[in-house]
Amino acid sequence: MARRLMKEEGFLCGGSSGTAMWGALKFIKENNIGKGKRCVVLLPDNIRNYITKHLSSDWMYEKGYIDEQECLALNTFPAEYGTNNDWGKDMKASDLNLPETNFLSDDMKVRELLSLMNSSNTLAYVIHNKEKNKILGSVTKAHLMNKLVKNSVTMDTPISKVVIRDIRHVSGETTLNELNRVL
Repeated sequence: MARRLMKEEGFLCGGSSGTAMWGALKFIKENNIGKGKRCVVLLPDNIRNYITKHLSSDWMYEKGYIDEQECLALNTFPAEYGTNNDWGKDMKASDLNLPETNFLSDDMKVRELLSLMNSSNTLAYVIHNKEKNKILGSVTKAHLMNKLVKNSVTMDTPISKVVIRDIRHVSGETTLNELNRVL
């Protein structure tokens, strides 16, 4: 609703304002408030604290407010502004023929992960929680070493404590130029 208020009314409002307006519209509909009546809605915030939130189509997608196709459409270069000559616009992520991802369990210890990274020469792994059947994020060797050097983890710390949770889900249908933008 906050995005709608910005688009349709030009209000630079935040999520609380969107929630207030959504609640007011719900009340109006449920109570059959008809034409000729007035309803005052206070919009309690502005956009200042939300620049990286609902203004971002990527954030909206990751939080489940819009689907991948809507996100792509909102981030696509409009044809009326010229031709998109980006490399990869005609190729999809599924065309990359990437190897299967090896997921590591989040209950693995830092010691085990570091040993695995050293023996396989792999710099990053995707971490999975079996109980919730959910991808938690990733762990990179650089991030792990930084945590160890700063003594914020020990060798016996579960890797769930060092997971980088800033991840973006993309489907095989994502074009490579869009994948480049996301990364």
